[in-house]
Amino acid sequence: MNVGRLIGESLERVPGVGVAIGRLRGTLRQGRIVRRHLRHGGPERRYQAWVRAKDTPSAAELRALETQAAALRSRPVISLLMPLSTPDAALLDRAIASIRSQVYPAWELCVACADLPDAPAAVLARHEAEEPRVRTRRIGREDSVAAACNAALAVSGGGFIAVVGECDTLPPAALLHVAAAIEDHPRAGIVYGDEDRIDAAGRRHDPWFKGDYNPELLCAHDAFSRPTVFARRILYDVGAWREGFSGAEHHDLALRAGAATGAGGIVHVPRILYHRGRSADEDAAASRAGAEAGRMAVADLLRRQGRAATVERSPEAPACNRIRHALPADPPLVSIIICTRDHERLLRN
Repeated sequence: MNVGRLIGESLERVPGVGVAIGRLRGTLRQGRIVRRHLRHGGPERRYQAWVRAKDTPSAAELRALETQAAALRSRPVISLLMPLSTPDAALLDRAIASIRSQVYPAWELCVACADLPDAPAAVLARHEAEEPRVRTRRIGREDSVAAACNAALAVSGGGFIAVVGECDTLPPAALLHVAAAIEDHPRAGIVYGDEDRIDAAGRRHDPWFKGDYNPELLCAHDAFSRPTVFARRILYDVGAWREGFSGAEHHDLALRAGAATGAGGIVHVPRILYHRGRSADEDAAASRAGAEAGRMAVADLLRRQGRAATVERSPEAPACNRIRHALPADPPLVSIIICTRDHERLLRN
């Protein structure tokens, strides 16, 4: 008798668990497809081969995706917020062009920026002139990331909100997959997807295939990352972006929004929906700079939830957090069952 299979089949009959197992199987299936293509050659070359074979739509496939987008019933407007600091003109042009190339049409781009140098200012002005869905909100040069995001949010009108970095890009069907997830889950408050990196030559690498919502993992690090799409009502309920968490503004928001939404309203789309244009070293430096602010955000969430726990730096991964929960006054007994059958020696190893 296969005990593991019997337990799995029994769990699938429990209400709610079967759905979760189905989602996990979908994520694992995509991972197996990737691994099949990553069997030979170096990691970057193998991933790029998978991208060419499985994740680069042809012209005919793009037309089919446009038809799929037109067939959606709800068609929610997705507002993309882009706070600009010191953008590279070519990368900014690429980022906005990727948004304008979406097969899903119900979007708007709200840019928040101070006075820009001539080259990126010209790029932004051209896109504004050519595309009415692109608009700009002027902010002060000293305004924080949180202030810039809130300024862009103030001029947006969509029912769903996401932040896009000035160096990053979206694949053509990214917003379509988000909109389809929203239609399939009418109570969705947060939708997030998988991501990878893209270099200046357009080569994709370092994929990050995420799991479904895990509140403990979200306390350890920003497990949502990009792209994360929030229902506007959730942002208003939790107060949007907060000052005082420089370097961890988005993690702080994800923690508060995730807790307010709950697992039933958080949807993971197991597809690559976002390409980060910054290098891994730049992201690691930003992560280290915001690590302490991230721990402050986690500690604030635990305190508001009334959970007795401390937050410290993980020794194995300094950019991540370790949560130490206090034991209850009367700790419960935990029994561990080890199935060794007639192999007692395994207990001594």
